[in-house]
Amino acid sequence: MVTGGTLGSGLARRAGSVYSFASRIPVVGPVLARTTAEAIALGEQALAGALDLIRAALKVIIREVIEALVVEVDLTELVKRHVDINEIATVIDLDTIAARIDIDAILNRVDLDAVIETVDLNRAVSGVDLDAVAAKIDIEAVIGRVDLIGLANEIIDGVDLQAIVRESTTTLTTGVLDDVRVQGARADDVVAGVFGRLLGRSAPPPRAKPALNGSSPAASVPNSATSITEVVVDVHRREPGSPPAGRS
Repeated sequence: MVTGGTLGSGLARRAGSVYSFASRIPVVGPVLARTTAEAIALGEQALAGALDLIRAALKVIIREVIEALVVEVDLTELVKRHVDINEIATVIDLDTIAARIDIDAILNRVDLDAVIETVDLNRAVSGVDLDAVAAKIDIEAVIGRVDLIGLANEIIDGVDLQAIVRESTTTLTTGVLDDVRVQGARADDVVAGVFGRLLGRSAPPPRAKPALNGSSPAASVPNSATSITEVVVDVHRREPGSPPAGRS
């Protein structure tokens, strides 16, 4: 049984054989070759024109199809079902994208004051667990990064230690000398009072409080050594059986 395909292929082979034989004829060959080339060129031009028409028609058809698709199809749901976002994200070079972003230009267009005014700092701070934050702080590491010696030197340079020590020493010495003078004066008063009672003399007036500079008023400070000496001399000068000085 001879089919159309077999018959067509046979005719094509015969036509090819006839064309090959005709192209060998000296006169007919060049004319046939030129005619064949012109026919091929015309065919290619016709095919190119047809392809241009087909492309233009396809563009119009595709545009209409896409517009109808956008209207009729939920693209968001379609993307969710058929697009793996995670797989796409794995092949995206975020470093390259970030390198192309002009951060300075973005910050210049942002009103940071207005942004800060919209932030409720009290509410933000109230939600922070300060104990947990403090527990994460390495105090030893913080102290290790601080130049304590340099800080101490700056503090010492700003303080007049010599003046402080001099003032403290002067105040302490003055206080100690005042205490010694007061205690010595009281001891002299006690001794003078005892000998005065033994000799029948009246009690000496009380001593005045020493001044702030450590000196005692001359009018109210008797010479304790002189008082005691007078008492002793008076004891030796008395005749046996005579009453003490100051007694009748």
